[in-house]
Amino acid sequence: MNRLGDQQITKRPCAVCTKRKVKCDRKIPCGNCIKRGQESECIKTVTNGFLHNPHSTNGTDSILNILRMWPSYEYWITDIGLFKTKDIDSTIRIETLEDELREITFWTDYLTMESSFKLLNFAVENLGPLYFGCLGDISELFVQLENYWSRRYQFKENPKEITFTLDDHYWNSVLWAIFTMAIYYIPLENLSHGFEMQSICEQLNIDENQQWSESIQLTVVQGFTKCCMDHLNRAKCNENPDIRFIQSFLILSNTNLQLSDYFMFDSLLLQCEHIGRFFNIDSAKQFVSDDASTDLTKEVFSKIWLRLCVQDYQQENPNKKLVFNKEIPSLLLHAAFYQDMPNFNIYKQEENFESLFWKITSLERDVDKYLITSFKPQIKTFEAIKRELSIFEKKLSKQKFDLKSINSQFEKFLSTFLLVTVQWKLNKMYFIHFNTADALPLSITYLRRLMHLIESNMNEERTFFNKHPLIIRSLSRMAPFYAFYNIFETDPQVEQINNELGNLILALPILLGEKCLKLSYLVQRLNSMNIMWDKVRVEGSSSDWNHPVLKILQDDIKLLSRYTNRSPLLVKGVPSFGDITDTIPKDYEQNDQEYFSRNKESSEFKFIVEEFEKQHSIKNIFN
Repeated sequence: MNRLGDQQITKRPCAVCTKRKVKCDRKIPCGNCIKRGQESECIKTVTNGFLHNPHSTNGTDSILNILRMWPSYEYWITDIGLFKTKDIDSTIRIETLEDELREITFWTDYLTMESSFKLLNFAVENLGPLYFGCLGDISELFVQLENYWSRRYQFKENPKEITFTLDDHYWNSVLWAIFTMAIYYIPLENLSHGFEMQSICEQLNIDENQQWSESIQLTVVQGFTKCCMDHLNRAKCNENPDIRFIQSFLILSNTNLQLSDYFMFDSLLLQCEHIGRFFNIDSAKQFVSDDASTDLTKEVFSKIWLRLCVQDYQQENPNKKLVFNKEIPSLLLHAAFYQDMPNFNIYKQEENFESLFWKITSLERDVDKYLITSFKPQIKTFEAIKRELSIFEKKLSKQKFDLKSINSQFEKFLSTFLLVTVQWKLNKMYFIHFNTADALPLSITYLRRLMHLIESNMNEERTFFNKHPLIIRSLSRMAPFYAFYNIFETDPQVEQINNELGNLILALPILLGEKCLKLSYLVQRLNSMNIMWDKVRVEGSSSDWNHPVLKILQDDIKLLSRYTNRSPLLVKGVPSFGDITDTIPKDYEQNDQEYFSRNKESSEFKFIVEEFEKQHSIKNIFN
């Protein structure tokens, strides 16, 4: 298990150690900053080092240097800020245990036997790629569902004579996880048949004539999620480890759970890792001597662990000190070896969907690691990633997907969407670090492929594919990038794609939650900076570096890195953004003073920055 993953070595000491006049080990983050809890500031100052000496750059290269600020902005704002920041309000009213149990009882009673089998059938026929790999026998689900209703009816008739076992609660959690996933993805027209609205209207105190809508569907998803978690609590999952805890988690990970509360999701993931290691599923190797049942069990274990590694990678952030996905080394370390082996077909179809999905994700990991490194990546590394991606693209093109099977089409969509996303990220990095001539047009080409996939789902009655969390996570990296680029450069093609992305985000399913609205706000905020960049000119300065827009972008990064390093006061609880009780080192204020002193900025300059940050607060995407 790694602490913040593999550390890189930079060419010079970090700015924090330089300022403190102490020896730096030049790791990212360095040992001194880790001890002082300043990892985030260490990463930020190293990554954006060029901004601390703006006049050292050639004017003709200004846009290239500004673009090199993007990886850090992408990391802190579109990844950490949008998805991995939790603003804790200690004054909020917490639902009482009685109210929570009353709500769970309502949703439990709301689900009928007929509707439960409809949901299970929908999940089996349409959502197979999302959970088949983590279950041993799909037919067992129908047996367990019959047992579930048998227990329910027996308990209703003789509540004092029926005692639920640990096995019962864990199977209930798996079933309710599937119900939650099914109700999340099922189209609204399917809900109108067999799922009555009157009792829900009474529960929510809304108009009894209300029809099914995505907002009500989202409420049902949240209620069903609570039912699933309730069965895990009844199983005393902290005391009784069971693989079905991991299975329930992986099924729920396909819903908006990971978007709605990253901290709870991260806590569940950590417990899954403990359970996985307890049962040694991370090291289950298949042998020729294994019998059929053992071989199948180990294969399922392997798929479960790969899915957990994908979730672990997606949850990485500065405050997540324990990661395990890096225990599986980069595909680049042995890819060349495989390609040189005689009689080895590198284009051979992958053994399963989980293996393919993880391998593409590992290449995404190889690209994204350069978001928080100070040195320029080697072009041969990007070329190696590009070769691997082309291999997977050829594998997917050769794979025969059943056109009549929704499961098969969903698998194809997810694999293709992830692959094209990584191809987009790679070309974005080519453009930023090497200014490759065709990188920007290629990135737009890949983006249009993704947009076509999303729009095809809408046109071909597969809109529920677009509810997968992968879609909003990918678009959250792309839309802000073009809005960022559009601030500083005038490009009709970029301006057009920027407008199209804004409309596409608003058309995404409501079930993805508030992240769509916050992403849209972030893009609009960057578009507002475009107006400021064009209209505001700093008198007496011949350099674009002395501009309010760049100061605002730096402040955004500073705010996030500052918040991830917050120190809660035991008396007053966890401070919120801008709380005067926030015990952060005063280095940030000193850096501000140094910035204004170095650039000799006027009071008008400061006023413009403060007014923009007040009217378009970056805190709105975190709160």
